[in-house]
Amino acid sequence: MMPMNFVLRNEGELRVGNYILHPSPSNRFWANISGGRIRNYVAQYKDFFNIVIVGSPTEEGDFYVIPYSVLKPALAQEYRTSDKTGRLRWVVSIRNHQLLVHRYPASIDVSLYYGNQFVFTSRKPGVQLSPDENDYAIENRKSEVEQRLKQSVFRKRVAENFGNTCCLSGIEEDRLLIASHIVPWSERIETRLDPANGLYFYASYDRLFDQGFISFDNDLRVLVTPCVEQLSLPLQEELSQLEGQRLSQPMKWQIKSEYLAYHRAHIFQI
Repeated sequence: MMPMNFVLRNEGELRVGNYILHPSPSNRFWANISGGRIRNYVAQYKDFFNIVIVGSPTEEGDFYVIPYSVLKPALAQEYRTSDKTGRLRWVVSIRNHQLLVHRYPASIDVSLYYGNQFVFTSRKPGVQLSPDENDYAIENRKSEVEQRLKQSVFRKRVAENFGNTCCLSGIEEDRLLIASHIVPWSERIETRLDPANGLYFYASYDRLFDQGFISFDNDLRVLVTPCVEQLSLPLQEELSQLEGQRLSQPMKWQIKSEYLAYHRAHIFQI
């Protein structure tokens, strides 16, 4: 099976201008950087190459692609350590988007480079971004990172609220489940992170809910669109099986009736 991680899927072409590291799954984002490899990349690309640290092979954006110039101050000779064979290298680890180099006195914020495919496409080997391009990339990436972190917090809370299972079907496979906003993300800033505004759905139910084919009454029972007779027979049958089913009870945060009312009024197809 082809890995889902972007770097692993495209590693052959990404090796040009990118020093790719593969930490073991048991040592997430912990890696050794070889002095010899760094010298080779510097000789070939000067400072214009990236250090890539790969995370989970099954997650699309679970990697860091960090320009060498960002890490260069920490990759000085005095910060190297020796392994059991006497070879010198830099030991690095990342936690909460803070990169640590053993013996280097400060952490390095690498949040802008998490899952950032833009760095691959814009930082061609030997080509430096203009100041305007660099400023735009950084500001754009800050916004992306902030949104991703917020959505990650929301998903974690919603999953916890329903015992990490689909609240309609009981399906447990995490990769098939989506934390769905009742009031959409774009509509109200104050509801974006509220776990009482979230339902944990199997992917097909998420689409039905998002497109307004189903909604819920205040007792958390499924409502089916009155337009059902206009739909294809297979979809009619699926909706008829869902009608009247009740969501599993939230464990920590009760779903707010005002959010359900918003969905029925503005998204539900009536």
